[in-house]
Order: sequence, then structure tokens, then C-alpha cells
Amino acid sequence: MEDVIGSVIKDLREKKGISIEELASDLCQPERMLEIERGTGNITIKELHLIANKLSVEVTFLLNAGNTPQFNYIEGIQTLIRKYIRQRNYEVVAEIVSNEIHQSKKISLDFCQFLKWHEGICVWHLERDKEKAISLLESALEITVTNGLILREREVEILNSIGLIHLDAQDKYAAILIFKKAIHHLENIPLLKGENIYIRLLHALAQTLTKIGNFEESLEQTERAIAICISNESLYLLGELHYSAGENLLELGEKEKGMDYIQKSKFIFEMQQNEKFVHLVNLEVKRILSLTN
Repeated sequence: MEDVIGSVIKDLREKKGISIEELASDLCQPERMLEIERGTGNITIKELHLIANKLSVEVTFLLNAGNTPQFNYIEGIQTLIRKYIRQRNYEVVAEIVSNEIHQSKKISLDFCQFLKWHEGICVWHLERDKEKAISLLESALEITVTNGLILREREVEILNSIGLIHLDAQDKYAAILIFKKAIHHLENIPLLKGENIYIRLLHALAQTLTKIGNFEESLEQTERAIAICISNESLYLLGELHYSAGENLLELGEKEKGMDYIQKSKFIFEMQQNEKFVHLVNLEVKRILSLTN
């Protein structure tokens, strides 16, 4: 059993890009963590809790993962749901969730939370029932959150989904409050696994601030996100962020600087071979130039 749990811990650690030294930090010596992963040392309940927290999963998930086929099954279902979410095929996602959710709590609380989260997303996109969708997302949060303490990126992702529903429903001020809350919690997570969620939240917040005419704060949040991209040598949303910054600068009367950002966004989209966005930027540039002639 322990050798299987150790193998699952190693698999999750590697998938999240965490070194064995990082996982062992403030927990045990790297040599001890190596023993745990190899299944050559008895793992304690305390160690399981600490490791689960660092890997952003429930202890029950690690224990249930002792059945390797079950672990692979959960991973497979989650991968399938993410695929159809990317394709915006909410009908198929809703069907998968409906088939899995009733038994999910017996398998893993983490799996149950994942399914309830995506059930809420589907309810919004298919039924447009804001109250029901947000209620489902909040119940997903309650599975792991106690006393409002958010420690995992998954929980921040759920908050982001709530914010996006508010935004889609044109409740911009509610969306801003949720995005800011999510960013605050994300900044206090001790071991942030990836920066993409941070960039995505800052971008969503900036876009919403632009919609209410708060161009200065929107520009500030956009520049924060651009700085993170540059620091991590990441192109993730970098074109969109430059375009957003350019729009805000134009609204603030800084035409030359704004056009510079927009041209940079076009260059990034061309590098990414994103013809759709290149076309949109070209149209915007023509529109701006026509206004000044």
C-alpha cells in the first residue's frame, strides 16, 4: 500500500513541477521524502496531511490512490472534462458530471469538489441560472474551505469561476470584488505551483475595470500581469495584456504609448500565429488612425 501511495506522491509532484527538495521543505529531509516516494519508510498521518496540502489534494485522495486503477480513472475523468471545457462543449461535460458525481464523495472529496465545480459552470452556460450556478460553486468551495481560509489554487480557480459568471451576467462590481478576493488569497498561498492563474485573474480584473471606465487601475493591473509574464519568460496572455494596456492608455489620452502597446500585441500574436487576433488588431489600428485624420 505505502509503495503505491509513494508512487502517487511522486507522480503528482512531478506533474506539478515540484522538486523533491521543495516538497520536503519545512516537512522533512529530502532523503526522508525519497524513502516515502519509494515506499521504503512507513508514512505517518501527519506526513500525509502535510504532503497532501503541498500537493493541493485531500489526504483521502492519497489514501484512495492506493488503488492505482482508481487513481488513473479519476485522472482520466478530469482530463476528459478539461478537454471538453476547452472546447466549450458544456452538454458533454454536464453528462459526465451527472454520471460521476453521486459516487464521487466515496472515492475522493477532491474529486467530488472538481465535479461540483464543473457542474456549476455547466449550469450557468446551459441554463443561465446565475443563482443556482453560484450556489453550486460555493458548495464546491465548502468541501475544503473552513472559516474562509483558502490554501489551494483549486479553490482560487473556483472563485475565479464565480467572478466570471458575475461578469458574464453584467454584474461588473460583484465580479471585481470576487477577482480581488481571489487575487488576495492567491498571493497568500505559501507554495504557488504556477503563475498562469495569477495572470488570468489580473487580466480578468483589468478587463472588468476597463468596462466600468476605471482605466488607471485597469492599466495598473495589466502592467502587473505583463511583469509576471516577462519575469517567467511566458507568452501566456501576453498579447492580450499588451492590447488591453494599449486600450487603457488610449482612453487616458496617451496615444503614442497606447499605439506602441497595441503594435507590440500584434507582434506577439504574429509570433503565436494567431491570425484571428492579428486581424482584430489591424482593424483597431485602422479605426484609431481614422479618428485622427
